[in-house]
Amino acid sequence: MDVMKKAIKCLLPMAILLFAVDFQALGKNAVSYNKDGWEYLRQSENRRAIFSFKNALKLNPHYEMALLGLADAYFEVGVYDEALTLYEKVQKLNIKSEKALTGIAFIFIEQGKFTRAMEYFEKALEISQENMEAHYGIAYLYYSMNRIVWAKRKIDGILKMAPYHYKTLLLMADIKSEEKRLNEAKQYVQKAIDAQSEATPAFIKMGQIYFQDYLNTGNKDSLTEAVYYLQNALSIHPGSYQANREMGLVSYYEKNYAAAIEHFKRALEINATPSLLYSLADCYDRAGDQETSLDYFLKAYKAAPTDPFLKSRFEQFLVMHDYAMGHPARNMFNNDNYYLAQKAIKMNMPDEVIMYLRRTLLLNPMNRDAREALIKYYAGMDYDRFVIDELKELQRINPDNSVRERLSTAILKRRNRLYHQEGYSAEMPPRDVPRVLVMDFISGGSVSLHPDAGEVIAVDMSFILQQFGRLDPVSMRKRASVHGLRSDEDHFSDSLDRMDAMIKEGTLEPFDFILYGEYLEKGDRLILTVNVMDYRKGIIIDTFTVSDGSRESLQRVCLRAARHVYGVIPFKGRILKLKDEGIVVNLGSFDGMKPGDKLVIYKYADFSNKNRIKDKLIFTIDQADMDVSYAVPQKKDVLLDIDPSDVVYPLERRRARRIE
Repeated sequence: MDVMKKAIKCLLPMAILLFAVDFQALGKNAVSYNKDGWEYLRQSENRRAIFSFKNALKLNPHYEMALLGLADAYFEVGVYDEALTLYEKVQKLNIKSEKALTGIAFIFIEQGKFTRAMEYFEKALEISQENMEAHYGIAYLYYSMNRIVWAKRKIDGILKMAPYHYKTLLLMADIKSEEKRLNEAKQYVQKAIDAQSEATPAFIKMGQIYFQDYLNTGNKDSLTEAVYYLQNALSIHPGSYQANREMGLVSYYEKNYAAAIEHFKRALEINATPSLLYSLADCYDRAGDQETSLDYFLKAYKAAPTDPFLKSRFEQFLVMHDYAMGHPARNMFNNDNYYLAQKAIKMNMPDEVIMYLRRTLLLNPMNRDAREALIKYYAGMDYDRFVIDELKELQRINPDNSVRERLSTAILKRRNRLYHQEGYSAEMPPRDVPRVLVMDFISGGSVSLHPDAGEVIAVDMSFILQQFGRLDPVSMRKRASVHGLRSDEDHFSDSLDRMDAMIKEGTLEPFDFILYGEYLEKGDRLILTVNVMDYRKGIIIDTFTVSDGSRESLQRVCLRAARHVYGVIPFKGRILKLKDEGIVVNLGSFDGMKPGDKLVIYKYADFSNKNRIKDKLIFTIDQADMDVSYAVPQKKDVLLDIDPSDVVYPLERRRARRIE
């Protein structure tokens, strides 16, 4: 026993020494942790960077560079509150920390506090006029404010001082890309690559530009170049979030959903952003795996409940796949839309009220409160047929005596309505308003964070158009056959030919007008440019732009676009009945007709040449019901010249365009 104690006593100092040496080898100090953190940050491995900086700060809580590194890492993953706290802590330690000042300024830009951002950039420049990060920050601030001319001027000044300033070159490339001057954008990115050939952002940016060119032109060489530059980025940094995400998008647009899922998942391991979760949900949906898609949609919505594209796409997914009415996700969106409808009621915005109530009932037809509210609005607009239809649906879903009595009363009262008296209560009269098809919109700038944004916009707009008269939109489900057909200059002709073939095959219903155009996502703002094209004549009759930056930007932009189309679409009607003193036509209050409005019937010198108008027969609307109107002529003897096949047009200059 004594021998053992002596042996332990002799070996103990050696063991302690070995343990100390081993601890020094394994246990790093604050400086080494900080160094690792900055290296991880350079490689965009933000999670590892955060762990390293936190380890450094455990050993030295006031280590300025580690605090700045941790703040930068939090900024990169979008945790702005934590980043701001850390930058402010650095400021207390070092009031002249330029890095802390510019870091705070960039956070204010992301929060939309542009004036405060400028204040902090200017403070940094007061310390040093050579602070290129502050100069670049001001250029980026102007860009974020959509002050592109100011941004360009600032960029020109920066590049005179530092011709190869990396971030500034890439910012200018972004501006040129949005202006669709892709060749100039490539030149700026190439300079950035020359400046830092081992950095991935410029290779990724070049890949994005070539990919955008492929989407705009269909040029396969551009796609090959995009893949080349993105693979270069991945060879430098295989774990790059952005490079994997962009490769996922390339695979997505090639409809290689398995490869897209693989790349998106690699990116997800680095940074689980809502846009990645959205992309994975979309990919699994298109690959036919609905349950996995639903899981990712739920994760994405939990991460970004205010994303308007996510909300609409998720709702469309639930409806198009016929999930049960009681499904928790359907109930969640049902409640959300009903809340938005009530909010619109308080703000006296009837079009929005109807839009959200219809969306509520699309998701949950059992929502009695929503249906009652919609009935009230339809009654206020004197849409009697809609009121009766909704009461019938209410009676079918929630049969009770009170609803039955209300329905019976409404049916009795309609006896005094024009449409009932003319025999159109059992079946509504035929409609001659133009049929409208909404094509997928295309990105007007960089590739969207929502890969299917153009389709989501088209589906939403098709749904919203249904609440307006004067036109008949191709429904959400029926327009699915044109998904993927492009409307840009290089593809539009082929798309029109394909639609012609589909109409002949019977897989697409004939239509009269096409809505198509571009969308641009600028932060929270959605900008939509819409063309209204006469399909038969091949001419664009109107082009307009709408935008919105609210939480409901997508729905509001589509609603404004639908309302604008309602105002400009040329429409017509027909004579349903020739009466002793007037005519009954199939245009009514739903189409904006009201007593006192004028209608016109054109009489031609030669029926084969409708450019030679012999006479105009003017009528004044005496009664206007929802679907029909009764109009009397200015001259009674013209009734002898009326033919039942005559086409009736509204007599208003901006709407009097004839549809042949």
